[in-house]
Amino acid sequence: QWLTSRGYIFVAIDYRKVPRTDIDGQVRDVEAAISWVRRNIRRYNGDPNRVVLMGHSAGAHLSALVAAQGKANGLRGVIPNDVQAYDLLAYATKRGSIGPMFGTAFTNEPPNWIRWSPATHAKRNGRLPPHLILYSRSQGERRRSISIGYANLLKGRGTDVTVFHGTAYSHGAIAARLGRPGDRATAAIEQAQSGITARLSVGV
Repeated sequence: QWLTSRGYIFVAIDYRKVPRTDIDGQVRDVEAAISWVRRNIRRYNGDPNRVVLMGHSAGAHLSALVAAQGKANGLRGVIPNDVQAYDLLAYATKRGSIGPMFGTAFTNEPPNWIRWSPATHAKRNGRLPPHLILYSRSQGERRRSISIGYANLLKGRGTDVTVFHGTAYSHGAIAARLGRPGDRATAAIEQAQSGITARLSVGV
């Protein structure tokens, strides 16, 4: 309701979950959804050349990974909202292990951590679509440093990046409060959307 009231077309997509598939399968699901939007969105008065990909938590990881892999060329922007999986090797090092939750999704095999890290692909590719990276206070310095580290990596490759320092939010609240009057994360997204003149958002 918040986005549509501002004139955007909002398409909420889903993807298969682990263990039904793995991260590669989830990437393919997101790719397929973006392709569907581009083929069909004119039926809803949308512009297939003005697609912004936005996701929270696991959806933020997939949004960043799809963009970093170059699997959705032509995106007008990417908005990953609060995730620590930009660089899984860095995450495991800072945490002391990959942990049970991340281990379930990303396995306990470091080669998989490398290939499923957006940072791996961002280092190999050139300039990516503009990014707005939001992070919360959850897990404190680890989340902050991983998020800022990925933002700096993208900037070093020529990507236009804005970072929202959401220290007033928990991991849940930085998504749950979106659209509320006076919400700072909402204002940051609206400003980013205006800046890239996007007319369509795909939510993961």
